[in-house]
Amino acid sequence: MRYFHMKKGSVIKEHFHDWEHEIYVVKGRIIVTAGEEKAEVSEGYAIYVPPNIPHSYLAIEESEFLCMIPLKGAP
Repeated sequence: MRYFHMKKGSVIKEHFHDWEHEIYVVKGRIIVTAGEEKAEVSEGYAIYVPPNIPHSYLAIEESEFLCMIPLKGAP
């Protein structure tokens, strides 16, 4: 699990990786773009990002979120 803090207007540029992950917004609102889809995710909500899908994040306001990456091969 990783913790992210983003100031309003900050961006995590488009990238991708071999693993899936889930984003849970602890505070604020972010726009998540994954492939051709775009979603506004706010405090208390989560979103799933499949493996090998280009994705990026934009903080609409000061935000905090958790990025959870399952262990490969875990039950």
